[in-house]
Amino acid sequence: MNTNEHNKKPILKVKNERAAGILLHISSLPGNFGIGDFGNADKFIDFLQKSRQKVWQILPLNVISGIAGYSPYSSPSAFAGNPLFIDPYNLIEQGLLSKKAVNRVREKRSSKVNYLTAEKTKLHLLQSAYKQFFKDDDKRHHSYFSYCEKADYWLNDFAVFMTLKENFQGLRWSEWPKEYRHRDSHHVKQFILENKSEIDYIKFTQYIFDFQWKRIRQQANDSGIQIFGDMPIYLSYDSAEVWANPEMFKLNNDLSMQTVAGVPPDYFNEDGQNWNMPIFKWEDLDKTNYNWWLKRIERNMEWFDMLRLDHFRGFSSYWEIPADESTAKNGTWQKGPGEALFNMVQSAFPRYPLIAEDLGLIDQAVYDLRDKFDMPGMRVAQFGYEGELSENIHYPDNYVKNSVAYTGTHDNNTLKGWYYNDIDKEVRDRLAGKLNHIEGVKTINELVIQEVLNSSAGLAMIPLQDWLELDEGSRMNKPSTLSGNWLWKIAHGKVFSRRLKRKIIKMTEQAGR
Repeated sequence: MNTNEHNKKPILKVKNERAAGILLHISSLPGNFGIGDFGNADKFIDFLQKSRQKVWQILPLNVISGIAGYSPYSSPSAFAGNPLFIDPYNLIEQGLLSKKAVNRVREKRSSKVNYLTAEKTKLHLLQSAYKQFFKDDDKRHHSYFSYCEKADYWLNDFAVFMTLKENFQGLRWSEWPKEYRHRDSHHVKQFILENKSEIDYIKFTQYIFDFQWKRIRQQANDSGIQIFGDMPIYLSYDSAEVWANPEMFKLNNDLSMQTVAGVPPDYFNEDGQNWNMPIFKWEDLDKTNYNWWLKRIERNMEWFDMLRLDHFRGFSSYWEIPADESTAKNGTWQKGPGEALFNMVQSAFPRYPLIAEDLGLIDQAVYDLRDKFDMPGMRVAQFGYEGELSENIHYPDNYVKNSVAYTGTHDNNTLKGWYYNDIDKEVRDRLAGKLNHIEGVKTINELVIQEVLNSSAGLAMIPLQDWLELDEGSRMNKPSTLSGNWLWKIAHGKVFSRRLKRKIIKMTEQAGR
């Protein structure tokens, strides 16, 4: 594994510099094909730079699935990018699509993502671009084949997996005929020979995805903006990795799941959360020196300048639930890979910034693991105004330097929705009282944003919805719900106004960021 390019000094040392950024996923950018895509990323990067922001945080870039409610945290692949993010207009510039063909499927502006529309239009356009790409001899073919060779450790399995799914009308791999479910070598090889064009098409979409995203990341870096990514700990059961590498997961002989991941019951959910996602065989992965995990992190390093480890708690200990349970009540805590994994990660990528998502039911062992490897943790202001403030680690006055602070994350309501719908009268009165005593701050949003920006946290991240003071209708995700999530989208670029820019600059600079 070549790590030389990753050992350069990062653009931003989270623990040593005061910086601010905006949280906005790609799907929420303006887009004319059912979903936000890379086509408006350059405008947002320009907005970030002119607003004195240093970081753009996004959710996982991985391919998504309707079976999992289009959640980027339940992906069919640990390595593949979401082709719905590909910009059709860039394909026109590359000579792979005609302007007429693209404009014919362009839709009107919308403030909600329509995944069915996005799949229909984007995948149709990508099929046309693929045919054009290979129609004539082209100097780009060498680049494509070189990409496929470099990515072969994951790309071929993914392409075959997705082609098989298409062949079996989208069924989960566990419902395929036995010879394909168990990857019988004769039948799989024959399928590959008979479906070469379809498999190559899937590889082509990944080549284009990486080509476009690489340009965006470079533009961001050239503008002084660091891309802050996100990596889920678990994968969908219906994923290329579980199908291709069942030995890495706790499965039965018939390849059904023995146990599944989740979190135990708590104050917010008496049943806990059953994620119905397979659990890694950590003891077997340890015997390989966590080679697969190192490759996974290296893949994310190709995309991001810094990386949040979602559900960091699971690396210390994880909640394991029998697969036949409908709730998470009857699970047990099991020991995670802990230091053994992160010793390997730190050895391979000593300078790469990792951030621990240390929210939820956390014990001292989680904090000890985080601190041993000097990872910043997270602080969320929406959790900070309840109880005894002096003892609440999420109260902005209590933030530490080596942390990333938020008004709220993608799993929280918007600030406005939270203030008017989620908190009790005592907390609301407490916030209203603070607002009345601070000169120049007019709204609850401005109050909480200011307190996060003014805090000691090295990095302060504000969701764009909170800068825009949007209500609960613009919430990104509501945990434990299966529908109605990942839908918020900017209808048009007018939201990036001069007025908003001036407001962000003023509050950011006043906070010394």
